[in-house]
Amino acid sequence: MRNLIQFILRYKDFFLFLTLQVLALYLLFSANVYHGTVAHTVARDYVAGMQQTRSSMREYFQLRQDNQELARQNQILLNRQRNSYRRVDNEYMIVDDTLMLIQYRYVPAQVINSSITKQKNYLTLNRGKLDGINPNMGVVTEQGVVGIVRNASRHFATVIPIINVSFELSVQTKRGNHFGLVRWDGKDPGYAFVEDMAKHADVQVGDSIVTRGASAIFPPGLLIGTVDEVEDIPGSNFHQIRMKLAQPYRNMNHVYVIQNALRQEQLDLEQTP
Repeated sequence: MRNLIQFILRYKDFFLFLTLQVLALYLLFSANVYHGTVAHTVARDYVAGMQQTRSSMREYFQLRQDNQELARQNQILLNRQRNSYRRVDNEYMIVDDTLMLIQYRYVPAQVINSSITKQKNYLTLNRGKLDGINPNMGVVTEQGVVGIVRNASRHFATVIPIINVSFELSVQTKRGNHFGLVRWDGKDPGYAFVEDMAKHADVQVGDSIVTRGASAIFPPGLLIGTVDEVEDIPGSNFHQIRMKLAQPYRNMNHVYVIQNALRQEQLDLEQTP
């Protein structure tokens, strides 16, 4: 208390000035309509600005939770889409109904590291074997195919994206079901090439390129990209197709890893002599 009294006595002139200044401003704004209106407007704008700033900060700190909730909802929607199921009519006796067994499950994951400027680009995910992630699982987003899981530890996984010169995937045109292989030439991360598609195949600019579902990695019909250019080289039996990738790799944060419940059964059967 003694220190407070000493502080007030030390700065008494300043406090007197401040009190008289506030009183003068009060008399000015209360006695003059124009000055009072200006003061009210300034105060209102200041309060509104502070509220907007507080709201923006609240929204910013809420982004992480919002993104997690969106990923959870997208996971539910992806797991419910029709190509995640297979028919089981021949395995059960049913009456006036169609049974469906889920074959593909989508596990949300976050990209915590990546590259797009190398010949062999990669992604690192914050999910691993403890989350059911294993090598040779497909990775997608809502926009399209991203790549294939290469390795997995207990808590993390690495992914070979399409923009890796080692990547290769069997695909088809959505419109005509013509088969080909997707490869990347190591140049533009926004484009890849569809090779080994016969010249007699009717392929046009704007056609969608989708997964075949033949590798037990992706369900059929997932978008990979759209045809950007078709060139026929003399002497070759195949189209040279340039494709714009559906999923941009810059600033990609959230993905989904596809678990195929019947993958091992298919692989074991195909390896049987």
